[in-house]
Amino acid sequence: MNTYDQLKENLAILFPDHQLASNGREFRINCPMCEREGYPDKGYHLYISVFESDKPPMYNCFRNSNHRGVLTKSFIEQYSAYPQYVDTDLLDLIRNQANRAAKLNRYRFNKNYGFKLINPIAKNDEKSMIKLGYINSRLGTNLTLEDMVSLKIVINLGEFIYNNRLRLTRSDNSVFALDEYFVGFLSNNNAFIRLRRIPDKLPNEFSYMDKRYMNYKTIDDPDANSGYYIIPSICDKLKPIRINIAEGQFDILSVFLNLCNRNTVNNIYAAIGSNSYLATMKYFLQEYGLIDIEFHLYIDNDIDNNVLPRIKQVFCDDLFYTVFIHVNMKGGEKDFGVPLDRIQESIYKL
Repeated sequence: MNTYDQLKENLAILFPDHQLASNGREFRINCPMCEREGYPDKGYHLYISVFESDKPPMYNCFRNSNHRGVLTKSFIEQYSAYPQYVDTDLLDLIRNQANRAAKLNRYRFNKNYGFKLINPIAKNDEKSMIKLGYINSRLGTNLTLEDMVSLKIVINLGEFIYNNRLRLTRSDNSVFALDEYFVGFLSNNNAFIRLRRIPDKLPNEFSYMDKRYMNYKTIDDPDANSGYYIIPSICDKLKPIRINIAEGQFDILSVFLNLCNRNTVNNIYAAIGSNSYLATMKYFLQEYGLIDIEFHLYIDNDIDNNVLPRIKQVFCDDLFYTVFIHVNMKGGEKDFGVPLDRIQESIYKL
């Protein structure tokens, strides 16, 4: 009998008033935390996972998103009908599995396509300094070329390609233009670079590339555009995580640098790019299996009227997640991709 079969037997004794769900992979009980808060649960809304995975057993109440976490001895002693029957050896084994999972999960936000890429410090030349000056001007910061490495910002595409010995996925002329006139943001899976044009307009010979944003695939893969620009951070999935999401790369950089003081402790910072807020939020649930999370959306003032009601329906009403909306109310500004003195932040709960 494996660990999780033993857990099922023990839980059946500890919580006699239970139901099985998902073909026996989950226990359902009336949420004891809701009961203690004066909201009796008669619908078996608290689920306990009891299946083998890379995560420890978790509990999650679908009435109150604050009632979720890792199954521990403390939880069972507080809420089970017969705490004296707790199998301490079994819980020690589960705790060890949880600790191993936590160590593994601390690195999952750096997932890639199976290869590592070097983002070298750009040469300290005129071209690099013009691009760095543009970034600092946009954000009101004093970033250095060294900072570009830790932020996964690619100053010069040509240097990046050369140092990583990458095959070209665009023509020589296109790569030259991207290297000369754009600054890039490397995706979290290292599969593509989202490049932002620096000058207002490109020379005539590159008019076919005269777009604000261009993508460059680091590998020849049709799915290589599926990642996001995510500022590197280390998160423990077993602890509360704040997910900060903005529309553009400069928006999320300003949130990280100007509003959150570069706090990377269990914080995630992501730009939706060409995706939607809803798709990005689902991505973090599906890709990383996050449990105890709180969303903070830094929206543009011209966001479509249908976006937030849909997010509220899916994530607040149906899934019981907490979502906060941040808006820049400073006159003449439409987003957060600006210096701090041009931000007047307004926050409300969706």
